[in-house]
Amino acid sequence: MRYSPKTLDIRDLKAPQNLHPSAPMADVSFFNNNAPRPNIRQRGPPTFNAGARLMPTHAGPVYGNNSNPNIIQPSRIGNSNPGPSTIPNNINPVEVQEKQREIFIKLVKERIEYKDKDELWVEISQLGGKPYYFHAFTKQSVWNKPEGENIVIIDQHEFKKIGEEAGRRLSELSKQNSPTINGYSGGKISQPNNIIYGGTNNLPPVKPSNNTHLDPCLFWKEYFDKNTNRAYYYNIKTTETTWIKPPELVEKELEEKRRQEEERRLEFERKKTNRAVKTLPVKGTQWTVVWTGNGKVFFHNPSTRQSLWERPPELFHREDVDQMINNESLINNKISNGESSNNENKDIKDNVKECLVVDEQITEEPATKKKKINNTNGINTIVPAKLLDDPSVQKEIEAQKTREQLPFEERARIFKEMMLEKNVSAASIWEKELAKIVNDERYLLLNKDERKAEYDKYVKERLEIERIERKKKHKEAVEQFETLLEEAKLTHKSLYPTFAAKYSKDERFKKIEKTREREEIFNNWVKSIANQEKEEKKKLKQDAKSSFIELLKEHKSLTKNSKWSVFKKSIDTDSRYFNTYLSSDIREELFKDYIKTLSSYSQSDAEEEDARLDRLKEKSSSQKALEERKKIVEKEKNEMAKDMKHSAGALARDNAKRLWKTILVEKIKKYDISWHDAKKILRDDERYEECDYLSRSEKEKYFDSHIKDLLSKRQKEIFSLFEQDKRFTYSSSWNDVKKILVTDEVYSNFYSSERKLEKCFREWKDEATNKLLNNFKELLRETKIITYRSKRLAEENEQHLLDILSILEKDNRYLILNDIPMKREKIFMEYIEKLDKHGPPPPPTSSENESSKK
Repeated sequence: MRYSPKTLDIRDLKAPQNLHPSAPMADVSFFNNNAPRPNIRQRGPPTFNAGARLMPTHAGPVYGNNSNPNIIQPSRIGNSNPGPSTIPNNINPVEVQEKQREIFIKLVKERIEYKDKDELWVEISQLGGKPYYFHAFTKQSVWNKPEGENIVIIDQHEFKKIGEEAGRRLSELSKQNSPTINGYSGGKISQPNNIIYGGTNNLPPVKPSNNTHLDPCLFWKEYFDKNTNRAYYYNIKTTETTWIKPPELVEKELEEKRRQEEERRLEFERKKTNRAVKTLPVKGTQWTVVWTGNGKVFFHNPSTRQSLWERPPELFHREDVDQMINNESLINNKISNGESSNNENKDIKDNVKECLVVDEQITEEPATKKKKINNTNGINTIVPAKLLDDPSVQKEIEAQKTREQLPFEERARIFKEMMLEKNVSAASIWEKELAKIVNDERYLLLNKDERKAEYDKYVKERLEIERIERKKKHKEAVEQFETLLEEAKLTHKSLYPTFAAKYSKDERFKKIEKTREREEIFNNWVKSIANQEKEEKKKLKQDAKSSFIELLKEHKSLTKNSKWSVFKKSIDTDSRYFNTYLSSDIREELFKDYIKTLSSYSQSDAEEEDARLDRLKEKSSSQKALEERKKIVEKEKNEMAKDMKHSAGALARDNAKRLWKTILVEKIKKYDISWHDAKKILRDDERYEECDYLSRSEKEKYFDSHIKDLLSKRQKEIFSLFEQDKRFTYSSSWNDVKKILVTDEVYSNFYSSERKLEKCFREWKDEATNKLLNNFKELLRETKIITYRSKRLAEENEQHLLDILSILEKDNRYLILNDIPMKREKIFMEYIEKLDKHGPPPPPTSSENESSKK
């Protein structure tokens, strides 16, 4: 694109420069069948792909495996077929290439409007696909259509025709100038393989000439040996191979280095003259006047990094600037002659530090038409003539006079009011909002930099105000949304989709714009409800526990040995027992924890014990009186009386024990009765007082033994039923068995509780399983083939193990354990390991020999 030096923004302090040099005429080796094509899958600009085809195959031969087009293969020169021919010394393909290139560029200029500064792009159309473009000289290929003033685009068909015409003209030129072309002639000359524009490629035969020689460096090629990691060189003309770099290549590299050093030196000298050596700031503005080493003057704005050759409108009618420019020659002479004082030199050095090197591509000052305007003070101001007719410049000149009359604070306030009136957005950019205020008269109250600075200040203030307003508005929207949530009477099970479907048309719902934010507030609200309900439930549960403990404390008959299954029947009508927040397990756990704090005696037990002791006391006192009466008469028989008393007491205890057991058998028929309830039944029996020789603990002990007998008897009966019932096996699951037991009256008569029935079944199942496992162990002991050597034989040969299994499988004691093969296998392995550990059994006579030795 072409850039105007008037509005050029540079990154550093640089003189205005021309940014549209002529496009370099690079190597055009891509004009062949393998023209570049963009890579469809890649991201970004497409890259050159030498394997993609652009033009028809008749365009001419292309390079083979030679990746360097600067090295010409001998098989391609003077002979279309590959062979051992060498390059003739009188042919220079480089000159042929340059000649054909000149013809091609000339044709392009004739056919289309093409200039040296233009860039030539070729449009390649694909069948059913997107077209792409490649540069005719730099080989660059892109998908997007290039745009710009100096961009020239032709299609591939026109490009092909121009190439064919270039080849034809080159052939005609060779015939007209025969026998020589550019100083060489000879037999058949083929164009270099990397220069193909279209049409024919071969030139007519011409007479050889000995005046032209190729560069010897063209015949040397560099290769790399992977085995030695060294480079070697091969001469395609002499077929010579060497490890040492040829002198021709060494000399060429040295020459290239010398050329580059000379270019760097010249470039440094040129930069030295273009360096900024003097800067003077213009008061009241952000502009500075800059003088370069070669005597040129330009204007630079450090704030915007803008450099202009022509005076900006802000500096029109400035006497101080006119004096600076008029004294330009004097300043330049002082700088060039070194007549500046030490202080001035120091100022120049300080200013130069602030300035950067002028651009390397700086060009001469544009030769635009200028006109001198006489100011009132007689000083001439140089202003471009074309700017005088520009209305914007006239307005700027008038606005400058107005700015001199008003202070900056007043002008800034008016400019800010204008932006508020025009609703200038703080969320946009200056360039977009400029259209709203550029036609207002107040726009020119500030210069360009002041306007931009005030706009930035305005944006910061507006953004802060809008941020506070948005925050306040968002807070109100959240509060209203929470009010809506409260009115919706949500629960911890409420879902957002249901809530949204019901209240989506509510204005309080719509005020929260983001769905994710609404859902987050909803979820937090529901979560708080769930936590509140959880705390309330926890409190009610704790109150229920306290009430239940109070219920337990009211029953004075509870002791440490009380049973929950019996006690709960006496309180099942109390509301504190049926609290919904107490499960059966929790009630039982609270009961057990409570009775642990009690003693083994209840209040009724203490009264019973006192009555028993009183009865014994009465009996002992009457007996004592009888003994006192007998003491006088039977004094000598005192010892015998004592023995008789002891015998009578032992006999009485035995009789009381037998009588107590008889009473238990006759009166206590239920296995689930408690000692507390049983005492009420036993006290009603007339024989109860005859058992006074037994203490309360002894009576309770015999009662517990009687209950155990009842449970054992009942367990044996139900175990017998399980064994007789073919529907049950040791492998049956409780879920399957429960369905049968619940409906069968025979089993339901044994246990009223399902949990007890399940416990009994599991005990029978374990007992049956252990019995079957013991039978299997007995089978192993009966199997004679299993010996202490079985483990070793099984490890050496698997057949021994198969023989053992074949014998075991014939016995039902083995087959019945098919449902638990893991346990069966474990017992089997433990048995053979035990035999292997004990070793061979002792001989039958070993015990007899040992006894004889003893």
